[in-house]
Amino acid sequence: VHSFPTRRSSDRPLLFRAGNSSDATTGSGVLPDRHGGGQQVGRRPVSSSSHFGGLNKMCGIAGFFGSTPRSQDRINQTLKRMGRRGPDIQKAKIFPLVGKGAMQLLHSRLSILDLDPRSNQPMEREKCHLIFNGEIYNYIELREELTKKGRGFTTSSDTEVLLEAYLEFGEGCVEKLEGMWAFAIWDGRRNTLFLSRDRFGEKPLYFAERPEGFYFASETGILRTLADWKPQVNVNQVRRYLTLGYKSLYKH
Repeated sequence: VHSFPTRRSSDRPLLFRAGNSSDATTGSGVLPDRHGGGQQVGRRPVSSSSHFGGLNKMCGIAGFFGSTPRSQDRINQTLKRMGRRGPDIQKAKIFPLVGKGAMQLLHSRLSILDLDPRSNQPMEREKCHLIFNGEIYNYIELREELTKKGRGFTTSSDTEVLLEAYLEFGEGCVEKLEGMWAFAIWDGRRNTLFLSRDRFGEKPLYFAERPEGFYFASETGILRTLADWKPQVNVNQVRRYLTLGYKSLYKH
């Protein structure tokens, strides 16, 4: 149990506006991934016993939002570590902020739906950029709804459906989703970072607020690598966990 902020998640996402990385308008938090893999979707099956570098295969996300952008060497180290989750491709993109600082998005992909490179991430539509880990179970029905509203699609992935849902419904898109997910959207139209995690924490989303900015990632190890920071162990929380179990960690 680490000392960086790890509040229990609600259904609500995080929203940050450029210029102040601590301006959170809604609450969120973190929980570990309890169910990795085991799904057979589209043209590529994923087995829960299939491993790459000692971890279950799945996509990974990470990012930084603040005044001191991470160096290219730090980004490369983080992407290398993320490759254990998503071995197919690892990509990063940087978005300079007005005045000072940057938004940096990192993604490692395990290709399941639409194996074509057109579905690689970060995915961009109308100046909005998405990185996503998970599966939207009702993406076919949601795609049909969006098509009737005039939205067009160039891939067969649930990633594009998620991004188009954001463009159509804004932050309210999460109310339309059924599935497991953790995602980040950089909205270049409004200069906002939007984070969301599924209601039961099946897909993990960890974050840390540091003097230089705000970090998030699919794993604490990825978070530490990106921030180049080793948090101290919260001994009191360890004692509570060993004595009372995990449920005690979130009681006040």
